[in-house]
Amino acid sequence: MVVLVNKDMSDIPRKLALDISERWLEIEPKNHVETALKQKLRGTNPHAHHGPAPMTRPAIVLDAPFALENYAGHYAHPAYGELVISKVKGVAGKQIQLQYGELIEPFEHWYFNTFIGATSYFGGEEMVFEVNAKGEIVAVTAPFEARLNGIQFNRVYSK
Repeated sequence: MVVLVNKDMSDIPRKLALDISERWLEIEPKNHVETALKQKLRGTNPHAHHGPAPMTRPAIVLDAPFALENYAGHYAHPAYGELVISKVKGVAGKQIQLQYGELIEPFEHWYFNTFIGATSYFGGEEMVFEVNAKGEIVAVTAPFEARLNGIQFNRVYSK
């Protein structure tokens, strides 16, 4: 049995599984791991969408309804583990950062409770915060898998 852990959100464990599967099924291997490593070294975004054109900012831009500090906190998912959202200190504008293991990426405020990736790794990807009926930020949906709309992480409150 093989267990692949993906705490640093690398695309390599999935590529390794593809390589192993192809060899086991006696299909000509395409060397997915080597391709993924080359993309990583070039800084190519493995989450880039090749579909619709990039989003344009809505005509009516609503500011974030909360101070950036209110988005900060720990969020968890049963399979993906924990991520931390924090306000970026010393940066002009409305920017927060996502930390997942060793990965630290900035997101800029886009519209209402939506932030958009500001670097090549998450560039153009949306991170959306969910608010409950009491007006509390209770979850964030983050772009962790290229083929999924997003993964929801629930806020972890200290006890």
